[in-house]
Amino acid sequence: MNIALLTDGITPYVTGGMQRHSFNLTNHLLQAGHQVTLIHCVYGSARLPKKEEVKALFVHSTNLNVHTFRFPSMGQMPGHYLRESYQYSREIVEVLARQWESFDVVMAKGFCAWNLIEQKRKKKIKVGPIAVNFHGVEMFQPPANWKERFKSYLLKGATKWNLLQADFCISYGGQITRIHETIGIDRKKIIEIPSGIDREWIAESKKQQDVPTFLFIGRYERRKGIEELTEVIKKDKSLNFQFIGNIPHTKRIKRDNVMYWGEIKDKQELQTRIDSCDVIVAPSFSEGMPNVLLEAMGRGLIPIATRVGAVPVLISEEEGFLVDPGNSAELAKTLARVNELSIAERLALSNATLRKVRETFLWEKIILQTEKAFQFMLENE
Repeated sequence: MNIALLTDGITPYVTGGMQRHSFNLTNHLLQAGHQVTLIHCVYGSARLPKKEEVKALFVHSTNLNVHTFRFPSMGQMPGHYLRESYQYSREIVEVLARQWESFDVVMAKGFCAWNLIEQKRKKKIKVGPIAVNFHGVEMFQPPANWKERFKSYLLKGATKWNLLQADFCISYGGQITRIHETIGIDRKKIIEIPSGIDREWIAESKKQQDVPTFLFIGRYERRKGIEELTEVIKKDKSLNFQFIGNIPHTKRIKRDNVMYWGEIKDKQELQTRIDSCDVIVAPSFSEGMPNVLLEAMGRGLIPIATRVGAVPVLISEEEGFLVDPGNSAELAKTLARVNELSIAERLALSNATLRKVRETFLWEKIILQTEKAFQFMLENE
C-alpha cells in the first residue's frame, strides 16, 4: 500500500510517547514492504534534519519519502496550540497538493489531518480513507487540576470535530474506545489497534533483588501524577526509587535511596537503567497506552499504574496492580504491599508480565493488525 503518515514529530527529534509510536509505526510499515510518506515536524529553534538524515534512521528506507516541517509558533495566548495545529495541517495539505489521490490510506496523529479532512468534506481534494489517532484523547479524561481542566476545555471542540469528521478513528481499546463512543462516534468507525514494542526490547527473564527498586519514567507534567507519587515517597522512607525524566531539581527528594537520572535518550543506557529496577510506577491522571509501561514490562518490571486510558488493557491482576488516579492513599498502600512481597511472589508477577507482552504487544503482531485495519478502511469507506 501507499500510506501517508501525518505526525506531530518522531523520535529522536521530539520526545514523547506519540512520537515514539510514530517512529515505530513508520519503521514497521516499511519493513512490511509498504510505501510510506512521512510528514513530521520539529519545534522551536530545533535544527531541521535533512531528508537523508531522517531516512538513515530506518533500515528499510527505500520506500520512504520524508517531509520535515517546523511546527508553527503563534505566541502564548490561550488557544495558540489549536491555531498552530490548524496552520500545520494547512501546510501539510499544500506541500502534498498533487499527491493526495495517490495514497491508499492516510494515517494522522492528533490534529495533523484537520485541514485535509475539511478539504475532503468540501470535495476539493480527492483522497482515500483518513484515519485519525488522538492516542489517549486525554482532554476527555479527568484532569489533575483546574489548569488541566481549562486546557482540556479548549481542546475538546476541535478534537471532537476531527474525530467525527474523519473516516475512521484509531483507538488503543479499553476506556479509549468508550470515550470515542461517548463523543458520538459510530462504533463501526472505531478501529482498535494497541501499541507495541520491538522484540529486541524483550528480556529473556528478570531477576528480582532482595529489596525491590521502583522506577518512574516520564516528563514532569501535572497529569503524570508525580506530585502525588513524591508525597508518598517522602512519607515512606523504606521505598527505593529511581526517576528517569526531566524532573526539576527543586522537585527532587534528597535521600540516599532516591535517585534521579534526568532524560535518557540512548536506548542501551535506558535499558540498563530499567534493568536495575524491579517495579515500574505510572500514577498518571490520563494516558493512552504508555510506551514507558510497555518497555518496562518488556524488561520484566512489575507494573503499578492507574485505571486510565488503555492501561487496563495492558495490566491485569495477574501481572501487576491498578489504582485510581489521584488516590495517594491507595498508591501508598500498593507501593508498600509490593515492597513487602517475597522474591518468589515478585518473580511470578515478572514472568507473567513478560508473557503478556510477548503474546500480545510485539510490533511484529501489531503491524499485522494495522494492515488488516487498512484493508478494512479501503473496503468500508
